[in-house]
Amino acid sequence: MQFRLLLVLLVLVVPAFSQPEQSRYFIGFNAKDVAGFSIDRPESFLSARSLARRQKQNIPVTIRDYPVRGSFVRDVQATGAKIICSSKWLNGVVVETSGPFIQSRIAALPFVKVVRTLYTPTPEPSRIRKFSSPEIPGSINEPSWRVASFNYGISANQVTMLHCDYLHDSGYDGFGKIIAVLDAGFLRVDSLDAFDSLRANNRILGTWDFVDNESEVFNDDNHGMEVLSCMAANMPGVLVGTAPGASYFLLRSEDAGSESIAEEYYWAAAAEYADSAGADIISTSLSYTTFDDPTQDHTYSDMNGHTTVAALAANHAASAGMLVVASAGNYGAGPWNYIGTPADADSALAIGAVDAAGVRWPLSSKGPSSDGDVKPNVVAQGDDAAVYYQGNLAGYGDGTSFSAPILAGAAACLWQAYDSLSNMQIFHAIEASASQFASPDTMLGYGIPNFMSAFTLLHSPTLSLPVPEGIVKIYPNPFRQEMHIIYNAVSTTRVTMNIVDVMGRIVTSEDRELYRGIQEIEFNMSKWSKGVYFVSIYAGELHFTQSVIKY
Repeated sequence: MQFRLLLVLLVLVVPAFSQPEQSRYFIGFNAKDVAGFSIDRPESFLSARSLARRQKQNIPVTIRDYPVRGSFVRDVQATGAKIICSSKWLNGVVVETSGPFIQSRIAALPFVKVVRTLYTPTPEPSRIRKFSSPEIPGSINEPSWRVASFNYGISANQVTMLHCDYLHDSGYDGFGKIIAVLDAGFLRVDSLDAFDSLRANNRILGTWDFVDNESEVFNDDNHGMEVLSCMAANMPGVLVGTAPGASYFLLRSEDAGSESIAEEYYWAAAAEYADSAGADIISTSLSYTTFDDPTQDHTYSDMNGHTTVAALAANHAASAGMLVVASAGNYGAGPWNYIGTPADADSALAIGAVDAAGVRWPLSSKGPSSDGDVKPNVVAQGDDAAVYYQGNLAGYGDGTSFSAPILAGAAACLWQAYDSLSNMQIFHAIEASASQFASPDTMLGYGIPNFMSAFTLLHSPTLSLPVPEGIVKIYPNPFRQEMHIIYNAVSTTRVTMNIVDVMGRIVTSEDRELYRGIQEIEFNMSKWSKGVYFVSIYAGELHFTQSVIKY
């Protein structure tokens, strides 16, 4: 127990105001630089991979994707303020400064819409224990579970609980997928043995510290390193993560020494970086509720999925085609026992925690969101989760901080298998595969996902032939109440449309003669159960099958 006690003492004696020392503010602008950029030339402000992700999911580039106006940033900087980071989605910058003179000069600038205080140094310690303590490092000589692809060591239970080993055995380890990890720091990831595969294969694609405005992240807090190990570690017989073949951006958005609303702005800036750089998945083990300054505190009513800065940024990230995986939080046994943000975001996959037997971990935050959405969405192992530590050894830790990356890594493997699908199709397939999808609750949400089932759900049960471009369009997908099929007939054609459930049963069918031209057929799904279905269309020699999800 000496290891645990030492860590607790270290957390208590670090002053909350150690970094940064000066006050920080968000400066919101009243306009975007529409003259300096063009939607027709998005390559000037988005990477090729970011554009490819959007194109694959039919997501348009909008003015929201434009960077903040450079002249505005320079004018703010000319007042004497230090620029910490910028946010295109929030249309502003975070600055560090002291003294009312500079603040008043900034507020007087004609393009400044708002000045919001984010952080002011205080001698009071943080009222919130930010991260759960790790357990005493455990033995790495435990019997390994049988797997074909990896010898998981002590991480076997958390991988096999999700049936992620099925994906690994099928050849999917996250390769080709990019995960952006937003956390408090990645201490010694550049040297620890667990990450030697990342370094050897150049799969750490980039780093940035949005708290200190620098590229160095390997000398900061160890929490992000531990989180990363749940996905990226590759030490056969010791510890293997759920996505050991994926590539990673390591982004520090959390100041571990304090708790302020500024961190939500850093998070937004980091999420934008992930978008612009072309990440597929955001994995974040950060959760915000109340702060060192009580005037900044959120209320439960704020947890409605679209109010906090972090939730807005998470939704923007999802609308850009990324899968956002967020820890639900470790508040389940406290006065605030609900989820935090950004896990409350409408389009974020919020992850709660269970123990090795699949029983809810008592500290795992409860749902729903304040507007009634199912939260957490799903759960994974977070109690006695296998993680790696800065002492170059494997052990155990507790918290939704670990259940979220375990799930995110598995999602990367699933998406690798179905690379043409959208982020929300992967999102809803994970939900649909979970243990209590038919009867979600406020503790486990839809339950423990089964990635073997998710893989099967997304796989067409019948032979599918490619459909000629422009002939068939099915929307929306996923859908809630109604689904539409647009068919463009080149001549009068007899068309059969079958909608089949995962057991292969036809739940509804349309057989009609369509005349030349574009016709739209509407299906009312309000009485159908949630889940995955398959639309099969037969028209002469044409046979086309597509999976759809009702949520």
